[in-house]
Amino acid sequence: METKTIPLTSSELGESGGITGYASTKNQIDSLGDMIVDGAYGDLEKFLKQGFVTVSHDTKSAPIGYILEAKEDAKGLWVKMAFHSTPAAQQVRTVLLERLKAGKDVGLSIGYLAKKWTFESLEGQRVRVLREIELKEFSIVMMPAAPDATVISGKWDESHMLADLTILTTLEELHPSRLSRLNTKQSTHDFAH
Repeated sequence: METKTIPLTSSELGESGGITGYASTKNQIDSLGDMIVDGAYGDLEKFLKQGFVTVSHDTKSAPIGYILEAKEDAKGLWVKMAFHSTPAAQQVRTVLLERLKAGKDVGLSIGYLAKKWTFESLEGQRVRVLREIELKEFSIVMMPAAPDATVISGKWDESHMLADLTILTTLEELHPSRLSRLNTKQSTHDFAH
């Protein structure tokens, strides 16, 4: 599975909270030399039914949320998700919303299988043009490769912010094994679209 990363935003999604944002942008060359084109996102109904939300593409741990909406627009893949009520999901939600409230960036990234692509010379570089992908998941990440792959909004209840919780300083603290992968080349990596 491959991944693409982008920045994040807040919505009214009830007690467990949720986010909206662009999980991917299109028609832009990303930092790894890929570009998703119009119509490449594939079967969004299947993605809504089978897709899930993780932290840093950690598919070995339980998902932290589920996808409520996914649509392709002129900018890319807009998503709306809700967090699960599990302690791990709520810890991620707390960190994410504290970062947003403080004006800090939070990124999103898609996990997908490339189905159809071509290689083209664009802007003086060899670019893999993704013409069809099969979306599997999207992740909350701290280092999106595309500047517009971000959270746009988040929902939280101030009373929960003051509860007796262990507040994490970064999302990576939830999955320390992910830190060692940040600067390594693997078939699964984070970058923005």
